[in-house]
Amino acid sequence: MKKLVALAAVLLVLAFLNPSEAEHRARFAETFRADHPVLSLFGADRLAPVLLTYRSYGIASVGWVGDEVVTVGVLGRVRVREVDMEKLAREAAEKGERTADEISRGLSEGAGEPEDAGSRT
Repeated sequence: MKKLVALAAVLLVLAFLNPSEAEHRARFAETFRADHPVLSLFGADRLAPVLLTYRSYGIASVGWVGDEVVTVGVLGRVRVREVDMEKLAREAAEKGERTADEISRGLSEGAGEPEDAGSRT
C-alpha cells in the first residue's frame, strides 16, 4: 500500500510540474535565437515558436516542428533538441509566414546587410 501511495505522490508531482505550452514556446525561441543569430536577424526567431505543435501527456510534454520532436518537458524544465533548418523553412513556407527561399538564403549567405533585415520584419 505504501508503494502505491508513493507512486501516486510521484505522479502527482510530475503532473503539477509539467511545463506548459507557453514554456515550451519560450524556451524554443530562446534556444533558436542563441543557436541561429543570423536567421534571427531575418525574424525567424519570432516565426519558429509559431511552428511548434504542443502535446501534454499529463506527467510530461512534447513539442514538434513537423514530425520532428524538438522540445521535451518534465519536472518543470524544457529541453530543446537541435532543429533541422531545412524542415523549419519548409514548415514556414507552408504557414505562409516566410518563404523557404528567404530563410534558406539567410542560412547560406549569412547576415547580409542590416537594412535588408529591417525591411523584412
